[in-house]
Amino acid sequence: MAGNCDCKTVHYHPAPDIGAPDLRQETDEDRKGTTVVELRKIEGCTLGLTISGGVDKNCRPQVSNLRPGSIAHRCDALEVGDFILSVNGIRTSGLRHEEIVNLLKNAGEHVILEVEYEVPESDAVQNATGPLLVEIEKIPGVSLGIGLAHSVRNGKRSICIESVAPMGIADR
Repeated sequence: MAGNCDCKTVHYHPAPDIGAPDLRQETDEDRKGTTVVELRKIEGCTLGLTISGGVDKNCRPQVSNLRPGSIAHRCDALEVGDFILSVNGIRTSGLRHEEIVNLLKNAGEHVILEVEYEVPESDAVQNATGPLLVEIEKIPGVSLGIGLAHSVRNGKRSICIESVAPMGIADR
């Protein structure tokens, strides 16, 4: 049951007519973040995660597919292209592809992945001085990974983003 989810792109645009910064002009500098992703396997189910790479493939181990609806897909923290740095504390950098696959298959019920992911350019967001419109294409069944709060400023009520889950759609 393979599916194609290519709606993961986050588009940043200036809010209309207010002169907010245009974030579509990104630099070539790669920005990486690392985090730990904890998955709970259900008996009889796989993680729904396909990897590519390994020392025998001459490239770093990375997520090459997430089966829609799978445990790995529903965790909202993994994305195709993320690098797998370790599985349950075992570094993957010196392992062959088959060894990494076996680590994932035999990891037990509790799987802890250390993952490296791309962090979007955010300097323009941090330096913004006015309202900023952020468009996020939502994937059905996957949360945006944001926490909302309401606030009153200068007598006007507004909804604000209170938190952004690391590696969630909004973070990317």
